[in-house]
Amino acid sequence: CSSSRLDRQCPDLLVLDFALGLGFPSTLKSVEVLLRFATARGIASVLLVLPDWCHFLPHIRAIGKDVSHHVACQRALYARNETRAALARERGGDPHTRKMAPLAAHYRQTAISMFDALLPLVGHPDAIDLVEFTQDGIHPAYWPELSNRGAMYSFAISDALAYALEPRALRFPPGVW
Repeated sequence: CSSSRLDRQCPDLLVLDFALGLGFPSTLKSVEVLLRFATARGIASVLLVLPDWCHFLPHIRAIGKDVSHHVACQRALYARNETRAALARERGGDPHTRKMAPLAAHYRQTAISMFDALLPLVGHPDAIDLVEFTQDGIHPAYWPELSNRGAMYSFAISDALAYALEPRALRFPPGVW
């Protein structure tokens, strides 16, 4: 892709996965450098923004800034009714998405917020609990091992990517949900 490596082929698509660390100005500058590089070379980019779900739970937010992998976060996720109620009241949106979406729009690229995609589901009283998607507040849960249930977050992420790239390509395989 660079002028010194003309023999290497550029990719058609760049998927940038962002979960934590977006509060730092240097991170946003790094993302902008990547977007500028990709855009100048005609590479389409998708910014995939994964939230730290524990930051949206009021009783967990009080613990402090870094609550990922914290035992209290894991306990809160398993307190299904309280977690669902807190998420149902959430109106502020994901702060990471608020930073990334304008940046993606400026470079005419796509930003996918998994917070926005899953909030209607995990905040609804008759839907799937957040703990089915993630058990530490960040990463996809893979429990029970080798089950469809344990891979729901990964399926949701791949569906969101597929829909962003080509809405007609999204097909719901039987038995996934």
